[in-house]
Amino acid sequence: MSLAPFFAACSSTSAARALDQALGQAASQGSGQESARGRRSVGRIHLRGVAGSLPAFVAAHVGERLLRPVLVILDDADHAAWFASDIQQILAREEGILLLPPSDNRPFDLEHVPNPEPVIQRGEVLQALEQGFSGILVSSTHALIEKVPPASVVRGSALNISTGDTMDPEVLIDRLVGQGFTRTEFAEAPGDMALRGGILDVYPFTGSYPLRIEFFGDEIDSIREFDIHTQRSVSRRTDARIVPNLEAAASGHAPGAGGGGGGPPPPRG
Repeated sequence: MSLAPFFAACSSTSAARALDQALGQAASQGSGQESARGRRSVGRIHLRGVAGSLPAFVAAHVGERLLRPVLVILDDADHAAWFASDIQQILAREEGILLLPPSDNRPFDLEHVPNPEPVIQRGEVLQALEQGFSGILVSSTHALIEKVPPASVVRGSALNISTGDTMDPEVLIDRLVGQGFTRTEFAEAPGDMALRGGILDVYPFTGSYPLRIEFFGDEIDSIREFDIHTQRSVSRRTDARIVPNLEAAASGHAPGAGGGGGGPPPPRG
């Protein structure tokens, strides 16, 4: 059941109009103040009696009215996930609503095998923020205290490729190794890459599927997404973005993490 009609009705109530007025006043109060990053600050608004599912409706309403990034912080990862899901149901869309989860990394637990999905999701969020995301970001205190790489590293780490590009496959592999990718027999998990003849499979740290890059000599002839279980193509693409493990870059665990990954590939041995 969609909550969008109910949200539309709530947005026209006197309480919603009072909130709009408070948002306008807070924005005008902070209009002459600049933050450290050059953005205008907004005054504070304190709400009372907001319980149950009302916080999600308020966040959705504020996000729709402000037309600027809105950060919602919850006390734990489960509540953040539920809250983000509530906003998606309220606005009847997923676009413009992001969830930043904790990474599931436990550096002091040697027996723990981290789930790669949160790392992929965090990488996608960082990429979206670097590209000017202006929607609603939901997160938790645990997720926000984890280190993330600076914007310059996020900006320079991704590699954009297109069909028709010319590059030596081995040089591309050297660059990806320098960014924390591992050469394996099959690309089955984020960070894997495998070369068979003129076909390079790469599993980036963003996106739902790995990439199959087919070379004709040193020219990229085709780019496809494929299913790791069936090995069949899911979609054919004219370009793609290969994103390394940004979490490793933040902690300095990835080889070459300090360089940001945006420069030329490392020299071949």
